[in-house]
Parts: sequence; structure tokens; C-alpha cells
Amino acid sequence: MPHVPISILSQESVEPAPEAAKALAKPRDDVFDVAKGLGILLVFGIHCSNNSSRLYTDSRSAGWWSLTLLNRFCNFAVPLFLLLSAVLYARSYAAKPDFGKFYKRRFTGVLWPYLVWSLLYFGFRMFKEPSARKLIPGNLFGFKCTGPALLMHPKERLLELVWGKASFHLYFLVVLLGIIAFLPPTVAYLKWRKAGFIEAIVASCVIQGGIFILQHNYLKLQFPASTILWYVGSLVPGAWIGMHWDEFREKPNRFAIPLTALSLLSGYIFFKGEIGVFLGIPEENYPTLGSQAMYTSCMAILALSLCLSLTVVPAAVKLLKPIGTHSLQLYLIHPIFITVLERPAITHVLNATYLGAILSPLLMFALTVATIGIIRVVRLEKPLFGR
Repeated sequence: MPHVPISILSQESVEPAPEAAKALAKPRDDVFDVAKGLGILLVFGIHCSNNSSRLYTDSRSAGWWSLTLLNRFCNFAVPLFLLLSAVLYARSYAAKPDFGKFYKRRFTGVLWPYLVWSLLYFGFRMFKEPSARKLIPGNLFGFKCTGPALLMHPKERLLELVWGKASFHLYFLVVLLGIIAFLPPTVAYLKWRKAGFIEAIVASCVIQGGIFILQHNYLKLQFPASTILWYVGSLVPGAWIGMHWDEFREKPNRFAIPLTALSLLSGYIFFKGEIGVFLGIPEENYPTLGSQAMYTSCMAILALSLCLSLTVVPAAVKLLKPIGTHSLQLYLIHPIFITVLERPAITHVLNATYLGAILSPLLMFALTVATIGIIRVVRLEKPLFGR
């Protein structure tokens, strides 16, 4: 199949050119597809646990708490994907730092599926929400006309495109565009500083903390978590790992002990704050935000290290690699079936089995995979996903 220039969910794009690029063109490590396979399962864990806790458990029951804690545990899914993207981008860019070509290829590779699926989800919203398809009079681009309510407010739709809000999950591609934008200056900084891994971690913590303070006091962005500003902990360490991939691959557990300690400490603070919210115990915003950023960043790096170890386990590669190679498709399509499976007639049947919280995610996964198969058979992969 044609190659896709989008790092999160496809293979790393490499120019078949001179010596530097030639060295990079060797077969890609299975670890990236294994890690993406793990990442998309974590994404499903976030979305399905939230859905199942609402539909198939009683609030504050043991099942509800289990799903809620699973949801918070899986919070490092998106930082893991962004870390992988930064690693792959930094590997290719550091080997051949062609500023213009990098931006042209990477931006177009992400923008295409983002715009296509934003439009599709606008259409899906009209299908599922009667208020969105209700015909109303209005002024559209200077012309008086009548049309679906969703389309009669173009400024609102444009803002949703800017923030990745055509559907709740599309913000990821907006953040990925931010990774692309800031990757070259990040690589340049790390090269200039001749930074080690610890310095990269410390720098990301300092920058992230400063951004939180700026957002709270000055920026006040409407959706800061839909921007790269909230994911410095994936960008900077990911760029460093990409620039030193052979070194990291050789000793993936070199910093496992301090990263595990930081994950446990920050995870404790983060989970304590989240549980406090559910119990009505007020928590300070800064510790919760900071601990969540530290927890997700450290867990993403540890997950990548774990996946390096899993590549020597044939069963793990056999399970996760096919999921990882199709993770873009899985990521973009699965919310449709989460919504479909929320219909009362379906939840009633699943509730009757007492296994709704398990069967619903399995059905969602099966329907998504079947849809990917149909798209492949009818040859719509390239227009829908850019590949």
C-alpha cells in the first residue's frame, strides 16, 4: 500500500535518498507498531470505561469505581501516541534536517485525514442530533437562506475545526500538528545544549509548569488541552529519544527506576485529586494538573520501554502489531460505534446479559474492524486516511 506521512498510526516516512536517509530506511522496529497497538487499546480503555460506567453500573458501586479508576489509569494513552510521533519525527528530521520539506510533508499528512474526518463527523452529528439537522432561517456568507442548524453557524464550526471539536477525539490531530510545528526548534535546542535525557525531562517539567501558570493567569485559552501546550512532556523527551534512538533501544530500562518512582508519586497525587472530586473534596488545581502531566509523561516513556521488551515475545507482537498498523483507522472510526451502541434498545439488551460493560467494548471493536475491512475492499483508504 502507498506510504502514509503520519507518524502516530502509520509507518515512519523516509526519503529513499543519500547516505543519511539510506541508513534510516532499514526495516522499522516492530516496537513502534507494538506501542501503537498498546496505545490504541488504552484509548479504547478511556472511552469505553467512561461509557460503560455511565450505562452499565450504578454510581459509586464497585463496578463504577473499577471502571472510573481504569479510565484515569489509561490517561497516558494520548501522551504515548504523541511521544511516539515525536520519536519518529525526530529520527528522520535529525538525520536529514530539511526544514521546508519536513513541514510540507508532515503537515499535509496530518491535515488531510483531520479535515476529512471533521467533515464526516459534522455530518454524523446531523444524523444523530435532531437539533443539528433542524431547518432554521439564517444568513450564510451574506445570503439569506434556510438550512440545517449545524450549517447555519459557520463561525462556530470554524472554531470547532481550530480546536479539534468536530468530534470529541479529533483534538488529537490538532495536538499532533503542534508536535510537528515545534519539533524542529526542539531538536535544535537539544542539539545546541547537547542535552542528556535527564536535562530533557527537567526542561519539559519546567516549561510545562510555566505554561500552566501562564494559562491560569494570562492566556486563559478555552481548550488548552487541545493544544501542544499541554503535552510538552511528550514533545521534549520524545525528541530526545528520537535523536538518540539506538542508545535508548540498547538500554531502554536505564532510567526505569526514577521514572517508575515519579509515576508512582505523581500518580498517587493525581488519583487522590480525582477521587476527591468524586467525593466532593476540593483539591487545588495546580497539584492535580502537574501530577497528571508528570504521571502521563513518565508512564508513556515506561510504556515505550516495555514495548521494546515485548518485541522479543512473539505472541505480543502477533497480537499488538496488526492493531498498531491500523491504529489511525481504529482511532478515527471507533467513536461512531460507541455512539451507536449507546442507543436505548441496544443498552437494554446488553444490560439484560449483566455483561454490558464487557460486551459493549467488544462489539465496538468488532464493528470498527469490520468497517476498516469494508473500506479496504472498496478502496477508500487513500481518500479517507491519506494512504
